[in-house]
Amino acid sequence: MIYTESQDGNISRRNLRTGEFGIARPRIEPTPGDAAQPGGGRGGQAAQPNQPRGGRGGQNQSGYRFNWNTPFILSSHNSRLFYSGGNLVFRSVKQGESLRPISPEISRTKRGTASALAESPRNAEVLWAGTDDGYLWVTRDGGAKWTNVTAKVGLPGFRWVASIEASRYVEGRAYVAFDGHRSDDDAPYVYVTEDFGETWKPLKANLPTGSSRVLREDIEKENLLYLGTEFAAWASLDRGQTWVKINSNLPTVAVHEFAQPTGVDEIVAATFGRGAAARHGTRHAQVRRPPVQAGDRRALAQRPAARLDLRHRQPQVRRREPSAGGAALLLPRQEGREG
Repeated sequence: MIYTESQDGNISRRNLRTGEFGIARPRIEPTPGDAAQPGGGRGGQAAQPNQPRGGRGGQNQSGYRFNWNTPFILSSHNSRLFYSGGNLVFRSVKQGESLRPISPEISRTKRGTASALAESPRNAEVLWAGTDDGYLWVTRDGGAKWTNVTAKVGLPGFRWVASIEASRYVEGRAYVAFDGHRSDDDAPYVYVTEDFGETWKPLKANLPTGSSRVLREDIEKENLLYLGTEFAAWASLDRGQTWVKINSNLPTVAVHEFAQPTGVDEIVAATFGRGAAARHGTRHAQVRRPPVQAGDRRALAQRPAARLDLRHRQPQVRRREPSAGGAALLLPRQEGREG
């Protein structure tokens, strides 16, 4: 099953084996008095002239607001549980079908939307949500009660919640990266809590100027963290007390996400404008070594990949070499197998 999204909260899923296609987007059920007034404002009201749609803070015809990049996650505890975020947090028990709100309004402003979601790998009842206008929330009972912990973080003002990483090692621990460049603030803001957001510790340490975009925890080593900023990829062996730049031959570029395949000893970095790059070998040892030379295969480098075209009922996979541009969903290439 592959999930994809476009703007305005339009999330869809495709079963690669059967070609089955489905939509994962919440809708407000109209009341009897609204039946002849589809779309538009929240609560089933008719659309107003010049009402914003799509993009940051735009409303689609469900009446909910969604970020340009709508956050969504699949539960690590139950493969049928699906969460997405707009101006509320939504949950489905059918892999995205019949999404229902499980939170109050989570945005600070009338145009704010969810920008990050996370579920604790240790407890399915613990969920986190952050918004593009600076609010940070947590629930410890599966969405029945939400707590706004924004004021406890210690930021100089409201900042876009770029990523939330609920720890796989400690239930109350979570790492949050805030992006301040839209507030004319290029400092990195990365924090950790050990008590479900009651107290926070900054992890800036020796990081230079460059807004923070994503912070992830290693899936094997508790103390190893990966950070993507506006200009580089970083790693820490001591949970953020010190940081080491691991760009190697990766150009100066914004790093927006990291992926850690469970069956391969590598890290994949998703960049803004320069595709995806993988770092090979024993990643824990690499952080301790001197800077990797450009010709070393352990460096971050683009790899041959496959382009998955979901426009057809039966998805088509086309092999291709790395390119300088273009948008595609890239999958690891398996030698000896054809798409």
